[in-house]
Amino acid sequence: MRTLTAVAGIAILLAATTAACSDDAPATTTYDLPARKVRDGEKALHTGTVQSGFLAFTVIGYTGGMKVLAGSHADKPPRGLYTRVRLVVENRDRSTQTLDVRKQFLITSDGTAHTRDRQSTLIKRQPATTLDIGAAMRIEFDLWYDVPHGAKPVAVRLHGTPSIFSPADALPPPAEVRLG
Repeated sequence: MRTLTAVAGIAILLAATTAACSDDAPATTTYDLPARKVRDGEKALHTGTVQSGFLAFTVIGYTGGMKVLAGSHADKPPRGLYTRVRLVVENRDRSTQTLDVRKQFLITSDGTAHTRDRQSTLIKRQPATTLDIGAAMRIEFDLWYDVPHGAKPVAVRLHGTPSIFSPADALPPPAEVRLG
């Protein structure tokens, strides 16, 4: 009888715990992420998400025409003007992907593809070479460029990661996002 009473007690406790832990609210299909203010002169962009390989890219901010860069340990004037692009990258694969940050280009109105500026990237402590992005992980960071005076940034060309069946140096077709 004691065993039966103990089993019945455990069953009642388990049922009560399960009921207390269940969420009666209806399930939603999206996360509620809090809105944040843009930073020093940045323009919020609502460009939608594009994909290249296993990585999805969302450009969320743009700052152009910057005449100086101030960091915690250095100030550096550009050769032309600095441009900053705020980017969210999501890995849509089940394994870690290595993003080559050096292969993300700023396109100007004359069609020139500009590589990131290494010095401003280091001063602002952003990813300099590659970045491992875990399975189903999102990461947000800035791409910094130093473009010539008179050049008008119009897009970013974003390269994701190749499939595991591709040669290591092969890139999937890039995705382009217009900045204006």
